[in-house]
Amino acid sequence: MKFLMLLCVLFLVACTSVEKVPVSVPVETKVPVIIPCIEHSEIPVPPNFATNLVQGHETDCELVNIVLTERAQQKKYIEELKAVLAGCVKPAGS
Repeated sequence: MKFLMLLCVLFLVACTSVEKVPVSVPVETKVPVIIPCIEHSEIPVPPNFATNLVQGHETDCELVNIVLTERAQQKKYIEELKAVLAGCVKPAGS
């Protein structure tokens, strides 16, 4: 009986041991913060491209004209986007 009690006490003592938790040391990391260079309102609105208006009854000549019109719209829109993004480009040598 004494042996059984001693064994129980030993098991209970083993359960009460405390593990040491490693202490983490904070490390300072310098990371650049991203700052938006343009406002959402400055982004040009895409045009209503000409091919969106195709209804299916156009002749081949009309379709060619629509595609050429859209190409001109795309060129203009791309130039507007480039102009807005030009302000976001980091100057050379910095």
